[in-house]
Amino acid sequence: MNSTKSIDEKHPVLYFADGNIVLSAQTTARKTTEILSDESQAASEPPASVPTPETARTVLFRVHKSICALHSEVFEGMFQGSSALETFEGVPIVEMADSAEEVEAMVEAMYGSVTFTGRRHPDLPLLIGNLMNMARKYGITILQKDLTDAINRDWPSSPTEWSETQSSPEEPIPEPAAAAVFARRFHIPLLRAITLYALSCIDSRVRWDDKPSSKQKKIKQKEFKERGARWHLLSKTDLSEVDEVRELQRDMFLPGSSHNYNGPSCLYYELTDELTLLLARDRDAIRTSFVFDAGEKILYNYAASNRQYVLEKREQLWSSLLRIGQRVS
Repeated sequence: MNSTKSIDEKHPVLYFADGNIVLSAQTTARKTTEILSDESQAASEPPASVPTPETARTVLFRVHKSICALHSEVFEGMFQGSSALETFEGVPIVEMADSAEEVEAMVEAMYGSVTFTGRRHPDLPLLIGNLMNMARKYGITILQKDLTDAINRDWPSSPTEWSETQSSPEEPIPEPAAAAVFARRFHIPLLRAITLYALSCIDSRVRWDDKPSSKQKKIKQKEFKERGARWHLLSKTDLSEVDEVRELQRDMFLPGSSHNYNGPSCLYYELTDELTLLLARDRDAIRTSFVFDAGEKILYNYAASNRQYVLEKREQLWSSLLRIGQRVS
């Protein structure tokens, strides 16, 4: 039986003449990625993804059952009863609950036409968010892994990699807020840990798209933007955990009554003073620990004791970060 529903448009590319199943989906008024990158979007508001009657259109994707079923057991089960479905141009039609933009991204990926942006692109988490959501929903495990690997490649995975990245202005870290939200949304603990740490090193008053002030004219625009973030994307939970990591940083080198420093007490307090001054300058405890370890501030004849103490502090901080990141798993 032919469907009598009005159809707005066939997809200009993903409508194959020899396809044997049609996926029908409505467009949204605005793409989720556009909303997420809008400065006016409040952090507490979920992205609006429900189409309005005035702007929604129905888009048809004529595809091959074998391709979809190869990638997804969900689709394989969905198509088993396709003979009882309404048809369009003699082909069974499935009405998708997802938006046309999401279906488009997923079908493109299943047909192998997805290309990722260049290394450390600041918008990558925004660009692949919908696709990752669809990959999880429809159980497309290979695509999930590819997307996770793509975003993980942009971020350090250890204190050493973090320090090397911070020492290489040619390859700065991407914008961290969008990546932190992506990590929370899709349960990626290590990415969550390192992006929260990155945010804790940034002045929360500086936004990603801020321009240099008159006092910062000598700073290159690229270098200036690296210190900002899209703070408006973060939820209350995100901001609370950023503050938690900031507190870990502040307390990292504070002298305590019990410690493992193998040297005179007077040098222990001088050591913690030096480290605290470096941290106040850099606002980056991991980098501070490596700068110190590199020999910038090795005190007297207790270099080995100093290095061991700093190493232990760095390992403690990293372990704490990983525990916080595990909350999303």
